[in-house]
Amino acid sequence: MIVVDDRQGSGHLAPLIRARGEECEVRRLDFGDAAFPGHGAHGPVFIGVEVKRPTDLITSLISKRLTARQLPGMLRCYDECIIAIVGRTAPTKTGSISEWRGQWWEIPCSLTWAQLEAMKMSLRYQAKVHFVEFETESQFVQWLIVASQWWAREWTSHKSHIPTHVAFQTDADLVPARYDPTHVSMHATLLPGVGTELARRIAAKFPTVEAMVLAPREVWNTIRGLGPRKAAEAYLHWRERR
Repeated sequence: MIVVDDRQGSGHLAPLIRARGEECEVRRLDFGDAAFPGHGAHGPVFIGVEVKRPTDLITSLISKRLTARQLPGMLRCYDECIIAIVGRTAPTKTGSISEWRGQWWEIPCSLTWAQLEAMKMSLRYQAKVHFVEFETESQFVQWLIVASQWWAREWTSHKSHIPTHVAFQTDADLVPARYDPTHVSMHATLLPGVGTELARRIAAKFPTVEAMVLAPREVWNTIRGLGPRKAAEAYLHWRERR
């Protein structure tokens, strides 16, 4: 469920969200333009999103409205704070800031493009405020729905970050270590019907890729989660390629 602030500048997002089949509630938020609940590493969390056009971002940085009022309030109200910038910017030849409005239009302000980017980095890395940037409001709304759905999942259900390959860092790493379980796991994901979790269990069973390929049928039958059919498919998978 996405909550949208009812004030001007935010309320119009609700019909755009609902038009894409997502539930949305409109009510007053103390800070931020949108918010939604989720599951964090240590329990329930609440995520807040502040939406800004480039010009609004710049004026709020110059006046200190963003750093003196809006962000402190968001950091108190939310576990995760996100600033969504809707609109394209680019540096001019002289280093000032231009915004795309059908054509490039220079934003009259005291900040240079480099200073703006440096401020965003300070907020990102020192204040732990996340930035997302979009060319259109439609793109932002689609992202907002994806983000709320991602956070709605249990924290441990996210698997994309789990390494299943060898990360080569030096020339010496070009040949994987003989007992590298990550290397075995990478090859195990080639088996039909084997996902990340099951690949890790298989890697725990075999010290090397060679041991996995040469393993007898009886050993495959002992791996929890494979089942008789998948165990047979895994056993035959390597033999069909030898």
